[in-house]
Amino acid sequence: MLVFGVLFLAAFYGSTPSEAGDPTLRVNILSVDVVQKKSEFVDEWTATITQAKPANKVGIVAPISKTFPEDMMLSTNITLEGSPVLFIDMSLCEAMEDEVIAKGFLAAGKPFPSECALTEGNYRIVDYTIDTNSLPTIPDGKLEGNIALHMPDEESFLLLTFTGTVSHEVPGIG
Repeated sequence: MLVFGVLFLAAFYGSTPSEAGDPTLRVNILSVDVVQKKSEFVDEWTATITQAKPANKVGIVAPISKTFPEDMMLSTNITLEGSPVLFIDMSLCEAMEDEVIAKGFLAAGKPFPSECALTEGNYRIVDYTIDTNSLPTIPDGKLEGNIALHMPDEESFLLLTFTGTVSHEVPGIG
């Protein structure tokens, strides 16, 4: 769901249009794992990776069993080559309203609401890839991170962990 889009777009949230749009930049997700605790809000989520060029595609099946309250929180922690590049702890509703964070990811939803709150239903993200046009130039390296859903001041009930790579390829050659 939206949480996976935050993973990448928000990592480079501070970029301006003049800094973004490196045509050689590739962000490739290599693995996604889901860890969950019993929760009244979600049923069992699954995540898949489909091998593709120039970047793998991510799929997420996200059944929601109870409407998320407006204060549902989303936390993201991302590192590049072991160095922190992003930590976010914001309400899921704020993330969904943010053009930089939610754009592209919500478009990959089948079906997926475009605004808060997320109601009971079966949501899917289909063939999601990172839109590198909105990212600034960043160095090559190993990307690792996690995205968690939790209520304020509580432990997460859903954790998506991922690994990937950042690389640069000349279009048509790589």
